[in-house]
Amino acid sequence: MKIIQCFFLLLLVGISACSTQHKLSLVDGVVTEQPSWMNADVHLKEVTFDLVAGWDGSNNAFNYNGYYAGGVTLNVPSGWKVNISLANQDASAPHHIMVTRPYKKGEIPNQLSPDETVLSRAYMDDIYHGEHESMSFIAKEGHYWLFCGIMGHGVNDMWIEFDVNSELSKPEVVIR
Repeated sequence: MKIIQCFFLLLLVGISACSTQHKLSLVDGVVTEQPSWMNADVHLKEVTFDLVAGWDGSNNAFNYNGYYAGGVTLNVPSGWKVNISLANQDASAPHHIMVTRPYKKGEIPNQLSPDETVLSRAYMDDIYHGEHESMSFIAKEGHYWLFCGIMGHGVNDMWIEFDVNSELSKPEVVIR
């Protein structure tokens, strides 16, 4: 196991040496990242995530920055102000983001309304190709999903994880 972890760490060092967009680290066998699309101000206790719906063709463009079905987790300290901006790069469908509770595999809803968000003001209106929308809210301790509630999107894995933890000192992105 140690050999695999050492190899992985060397691979990460090589990747980070070639990339100026990400800061990668290996903590307890999990890759954490500070991507260019996350900006945090520790003094103001504020973080901004710039997400793109339909970043690429992954999951039929039902993705945020290429991630879907929990492939990435945005971790934020409790009490921080969270700003999420969303641009839609998918020419075939509108998208949005809302903060929901996590669902079990067979219970993911086909569609959700803004009434079903779990944090105050943690939803945005539908946006179409080339449009932008944003939302801001205060992070409250818990495990959530950033979910596209448009009919057929979330149930087809257009969601990523969002965790709020009072033990964190700064935000981080964890890639699965």
